[in-house]
Amino acid sequence: MPRTIIKQRITMKISYRSALSVIFLLQALLLPALAGSGVLTPRELAGQLAAALRGAAGGGAQGAVAVFDFPYYDGKLGLGSAKAADALAVNLAGAGVKVAERRLLEQLLREKKLERSGLFDENTVAELGRLSGAAFFVTGTLEDLEDGVSRLNLRIVDAGTGLMVHGGEYLLVRDWERREVPRDFDGKLEMSVSFEPEQKGMPALSPARPASGLLDLSGVDIAALEKYDVLLRLEKYSPDYARIASGWAEFASVAPKHKEISLARAESWRRYADELLRRETNAALREGEMEAAFAKLSRLFALETVAHAQKAAFAEKFLDAYGWDSPRAAAVRVYLPAPCVQGKKAGFCYPDGSVAIAGIYDMVMPFREGLALVRTGGKRGYVDFAGAQVIKPASFDRAGDFSEGRAPVKKGKKWGFIDRRGKVVIKPTYTAFDPFSEGRAAVVLGGKCGYIDAGGKMVIPAKYDMADSFEEGSAIVKAGGKYGLIDPEGNYLAEPEYGVIHAFSGGLARFSAEGKFGYLDRRGRIVLEPVYDHAGDFSEELASFCKDQKCGFIDKSGNPAPGLEFPAVKKRGYEYYIFSGRLFDGDEHPLNRIRFSEGLAAVPGLPPGSNPDSSYYKYTYVDHSGAVAFPGEYGDAMPFEDGVAIVQFGKGPCGFIDRNGKGTPIKECRSIKRLGAEMFDVTGPGWHYILNARGRRLGTGFNGMMGEFVRLWHDGRNYLVDKWGQKMTAPK
Repeated sequence: MPRTIIKQRITMKISYRSALSVIFLLQALLLPALAGSGVLTPRELAGQLAAALRGAAGGGAQGAVAVFDFPYYDGKLGLGSAKAADALAVNLAGAGVKVAERRLLEQLLREKKLERSGLFDENTVAELGRLSGAAFFVTGTLEDLEDGVSRLNLRIVDAGTGLMVHGGEYLLVRDWERREVPRDFDGKLEMSVSFEPEQKGMPALSPARPASGLLDLSGVDIAALEKYDVLLRLEKYSPDYARIASGWAEFASVAPKHKEISLARAESWRRYADELLRRETNAALREGEMEAAFAKLSRLFALETVAHAQKAAFAEKFLDAYGWDSPRAAAVRVYLPAPCVQGKKAGFCYPDGSVAIAGIYDMVMPFREGLALVRTGGKRGYVDFAGAQVIKPASFDRAGDFSEGRAPVKKGKKWGFIDRRGKVVIKPTYTAFDPFSEGRAAVVLGGKCGYIDAGGKMVIPAKYDMADSFEEGSAIVKAGGKYGLIDPEGNYLAEPEYGVIHAFSGGLARFSAEGKFGYLDRRGRIVLEPVYDHAGDFSEELASFCKDQKCGFIDKSGNPAPGLEFPAVKKRGYEYYIFSGRLFDGDEHPLNRIRFSEGLAAVPGLPPGSNPDSSYYKYTYVDHSGAVAFPGEYGDAMPFEDGVAIVQFGKGPCGFIDRNGKGTPIKECRSIKRLGAEMFDVTGPGWHYILNARGRRLGTGFNGMMGEFVRLWHDGRNYLVDKWGQKMTAPK
C-alpha cells in the first residue's frame, strides 16, 4: 500500500562563521616577522599583495578583493586551506584593502556548481565578479612543508578580464596553527576593524625613555560590535529562534549601514521559527492520533474473535499510515506474519504459530513496506502478505529489504536497486550501500562514500571516508579522519572537525572534542559544550553523564536532574568506570547503557559501608524523579525492552524481571544477550543455549543470526531455528 505519511524536512542554510575579530587583528598586527629566512608572515605577504593590487588598479579606485580557500596540490581542501585564506584576508583588510566576504564566494561556487579550476574561464570569472562585487580574485594552491612553513603558489586574477595580473610562489609561516583563526560571517556585513598606533616623538630631555603609543579607536563603533557579537552568540548557542529574529531586527536600527542584510536575516530566522513551531505542532497532533489508533488497535488485537489475517491487515494499515519506524511500530509488527520453519522449508506464521504463508522457500526475510524477500532455487523474489509473488524470483546473487520503494540487489560484486515492480532502476555499480532514507542512499564508489537519489543520480559526490543515512534533514559523515554533519545538498552543517559524532538520539548527537563530550543538534549547532568526561545518549529527555568526579543525568539544557546522582570510580583504564557485573561485554563504555527506557533506569550505587573503590555495585531501578520503582538490588541491570529487563540477582546468577520487579534467576546463569525479536543467548559454566521469550530452550551451538532465524552448529551442520523452536537445515 502507498504510504500516507511524508516526513517533513526543514533545511535552513545558515553559517555561524563570525566577523573578523578585534583580538585576532591585534595578534596579527603585533606578530613579529621571520627575518632573513625568506619566509613571510600572513601580514608581510598581505603587504606585498596590497601593493600589487594597487599597481593592478593603475592608481585608480581599487575594488574589493575575494580570497578563496587554497586547495592542496591534490585538489583537496585540508585543515590549512580555509585558515590560510582567513589569515590572508584578515591582513589584507588590515593593510587597507577592501575584502569581500569569503563565505559569500564559497556559497556562489556551490550554487553555480563551479570548481576552482574554472576561475580562469573568462565568462565564469566575469559572472562571479558581477555576483560578488569583487574586482580581483586571490586563489592558488597550498603545500605544507616542515618546520611550520607552507608553500603558497598564489595568483591574483582580474574579475573583469579573467587574466592573471600577479603571481608568485611564497613561503608562508603557518601562524594559523598557533591560534584559532576567526571565521567569516555568511552575509554582506563588513564589521572588520582596523587601526594603527600613532607614534609620539621621542622626548628631548629623556633620550633613554621608550616611545609611547596611542591607539586611535575613534572610527570603531564598539557598541554596534558588542550587539553584533551578542547576535552571533545567540545564533550559535540559543534555541530561542524568535529571540534571534527580533535581535536582528533591532540590530538593523542600531547599524543602519547593515539594515538590509539584518532585516533579511531577521525574516529568515522568523520563518524558520514559525516553520519549526508548525512542525512541532503537527508532530504533536500526529503523535496523539497515533496513540489513539494504537489504543484501539491493542483492544482489537486482544480479541480472539478477530482472525489473525485480519489483525495482520490492520497492522499493515497502521504501519503504512504512521511509519514502519514509528515509536509504536515494533509493538504492531509482531502481528504481521513472521518467518518460521515448516517442515524442511521456510514460510511465514502468525503470532500463535499457525501458518500464514506456506513453507515452500529455502529462506525468507521479515516483511518491510508490505513485501518480504524470499529465496528458492538460488533465485530471489518478493511476496505480499497473502503470499502472492509481487516480484518473481530473479537471478540476483543477493538482495535486501525495501526502503522508500527501493530494494538493493547484487550482481557479481556490485550493488544496484530495483523498484516495487522488480525493474532494475539503478544498475549494479556500487561496492556497498545503506538503505534509502529521505530520498538519499549512501553508496561506496571507488573506495569513497557519496549519496544517490531514487533515480540513481549521484547528488553528493563520493568523497567521504564514511557516510550515514539521512534522518531529519542531516547525515553524519567522516572526512580527513574527522566527523561532520551535512544537509541533503551536501553542504556542511557542522564542519568535519570532531573526533567522533555518535548517532542521534532524542534529537541530539554526542560528539567528542579534545577528550571531552558534548552534544550537537540536527543543524550542527553545539547545544551542550564538550565539558563532560563521559556522556550517554539522550533517551526520554535525559542523558547520563560524568563530570568533575560526579555522575548523574542531565536534561537538554545541561541542567543536572535532581535525585538521579550516582557514584563512579577510576578503574580499568576508564576515567570514570561504573562496574557492570557479568552482563557487561566490553564493547562500549557502560555509562552508555545507563539510560531511561519505558520510564525506568537502572542506576548504580554502593552498598552501605562498602569501600568507594569496591568493584561491587548495586543497581536499582528508579523513575524520572529518582524514586525507587520496586524493591530489589542487582549486581548488574540492563534497560527494559518490551516490558522485560535482564539482571544479575545480587552476586549470583542472571535472569529476567518484569516492570514490577518480579522474576526468577536462571540456575548458574553467567550472562544473557538479546538476539533480536524474542530470543536470547544464555551462557553458564560449560553450557550455552538459546532461549525464547516463552522460556523454551531452542538449542545449543549458537553460530549467529540469519534474518530472524537463529543459526546453530550441531553435529557438523548448520541449522536454522525460529522463535517457536522449529528447526530446519540452513541453506548454503
